Amino acid sequence: MDFKQREAIALFRMSIIGDLLVAGLTPEQRQRLLKDKANRVYSIPGSRRTRIALTTLRDWLRLYEQGGLDALKPAFRCDKGHSRGIPSEIADRIVTLKEEDPSRSVHTILAMLRHANLLPPSLWLPASTVYRLLSGHGFSNRLSPRPAKKDLRAFAYEHPNQLWQSDVMHGPPIPDPKTGKRRKTYLIALLDDATRVIPHAAFCFSEKLLDFLPVFRQALLKRGLPDRLFVDNGAAFVSTHLSIICASLRVALIHARPYSPESKGKIERYFRTLRGQFLSQIDLDLIANLDDLNARLWAWIEGEYHRTPHRGLAGGQTPQTPIDRWMLHADSLRQAPRDIDEHFLVRAERLVYQDRTVHLNAQIFEAPAEYVGLRIELRYDPSRLPLREAFLYDKGHRTETLRPLDLHANTRIRRNTNDPQEKTEPSKKTSGLNYVELLHHSHQALLQPQPATDDPSPEGQTP
Repeated sequence: MDFKQREAIALFRMSIIGDLLVAGLTPEQRQRLLKDKANRVYSIPGSRRTRIALTTLRDWLRLYEQGGLDALKPAFRCDKGHSRGIPSEIADRIVTLKEEDPSRSVHTILAMLRHANLLPPSLWLPASTVYRLLSGHGFSNRLSPRPAKKDLRAFAYEHPNQLWQSDVMHGPPIPDPKTGKRRKTYLIALLDDATRVIPHAAFCFSEKLLDFLPVFRQALLKRGLPDRLFVDNGAAFVSTHLSIICASLRVALIHARPYSPESKGKIERYFRTLRGQFLSQIDLDLIANLDDLNARLWAWIEGEYHRTPHRGLAGGQTPQTPIDRWMLHADSLRQAPRDIDEHFLVRAERLVYQDRTVHLNAQIFEAPAEYVGLRIELRYDPSRLPLREAFLYDKGHRTETLRPLDLHANTRIRRNTNDPQEKTEPSKKTSGLNYVELLHHSHQALLQPQPATDDPSPEGQTP
């Protein structure tokens, strides 16, 4: 399982348990949410199952509390390369037989495979294993509930930062300093559900993720951390990077159901007010750039919108202004962390080549020698291009700062002789003997003439 697959599974698990981490939930409310989630049907990444057990949900909550998003990533398999469960060929045959006749029981399917000699005698399949396989492919003995009519109900959260809504509105065309021509704008806004306060909003020249993130960051710095962020299914809101940011900040990212604009009625009503009171009165001839437009936008938000009694904040009494409702609970809100920029860094996995280089975002960086041949996790700020630095992370902690490769500077750098890649093998004890040399010396000794020796003869005999 590679880096992206493990990250996708972690984000899926976070999307399931996100609203269970909201502060202030009573044990009864949490238990009710757990049971509701256990009864739902999911499309689980990397699995054929469609349901999640209560014990599994509690395990995910415990893991996130202990180690954050990284703890939700599945561990590497210790039995990698070995088959487990049902062999793929037999699983395909079981599913095919069930599709052919959904009334066939598991016992009948296994009997058919045995009689057709398609199930090895040595392979024993428990009925529960086959049930799980079929359940993962949508076969179940449970009756499907009748489709209910769409249930639309008004709702409002009680306290600030329990839920933020975000959406994008088409804005007026203004001059683009880069081209000198008029260019269409988009208003990216966030709204607090309980108070109708606008944490932050800004006009941009596009509605991409790189435009949304600075607006979201400013909203967090100004108004603190929300428990939930409610968005639609636009390209900027379904990105993996936004999911990672929200998960690391303990913000539950919730997506509206497709084709249900009524679920974001409060922010749509805000857009309608903005069109009628702000855009209809603005003189576009006085707008030279985005800064001019956004400065006038915030003069209207802070000076008019936030200080005007809102009909939705009445509750049977005199309507309150958004800022007055906000200030009632401002002291109890979660503040943005000091290292908030760390949470907005993009994550990527890269291989370190033999020359200690790493390729990232069409640039080349130098990595420490001890990482040669390994895959490492890098994080970087996508708003600063070209990149001046990238950060190396190990087990969720920053360990190194990588700089872009400078080929000319490397010609003047003395190589580190202690580089682990250049270390020689440790010296070994040797006998000092060589087989061929020993044979050579022995042969030379045989060829040498033997010196004469004085051998006295017995007395009275001549030699």
